[in-house]
Amino acid sequence: MFFELTNEEIELFKKIGKIKSYDEGAILFYENEKANNFYIILSGFVKGGIFENKREKIFHYFFPRMFIGEISFLEEKNYALSAKFVTNGKAVVISRTSLNNSNFSKDELNKIFQRAMISKVRFLQRTISTITSVNTKVKCAMFLLEHKTYLQYISITEMSSLLNTTRESVSRAISFFIEYKAIKKNKNEIIILNEEFLETFIKFQENDLDFI
Repeated sequence: MFFELTNEEIELFKKIGKIKSYDEGAILFYENEKANNFYIILSGFVKGGIFENKREKIFHYFFPRMFIGEISFLEEKNYALSAKFVTNGKAVVISRTSLNNSNFSKDELNKIFQRAMISKVRFLQRTISTITSVNTKVKCAMFLLEHKTYLQYISITEMSSLLNTTRESVSRAISFFIEYKAIKKNKNEIIILNEEFLETFIKFQENDLDFI
């Protein structure tokens, strides 16, 4: 699903970076800030987007064992987005100096970063395919499965923005899955009850078959 570093890779980066704890709402970095560091999320849930006052536009979510900010870091550019912890969490902070002074070989680093970038490209391709799908229910089912661990932190508005559709369309799709007991809502939290239903629904719709 998402790119994840191995335990061995994380331990290697821990040796050259600094482990920092973050409170809910803490900013890892700001849009247009010079990318002097990149990060590995150890725990917690991070969202990347544009945060202006109380208005937010979310473009990506980041999970434990993932890189964040590495592309801007490698290109020696400014961060394209801001990144904020949605929950309390921890991250390894790797600076340019610490990386240059490390014992990592260029080949070793290139392989790790290459895996991360390939994974992000593939995820982007899946996201584009999902967004261009005419069936909002399929979009929502895919999104629910890919973000199942952190659905309690994702609002309907954020989901509709990421899926490039309206809040009303997403709400109707959510109601559909609630009706068939695939999910339930506890206040604002979505809880998946039947993953198999969602997976089967996606397969049938993608193959143009009647599911219900």
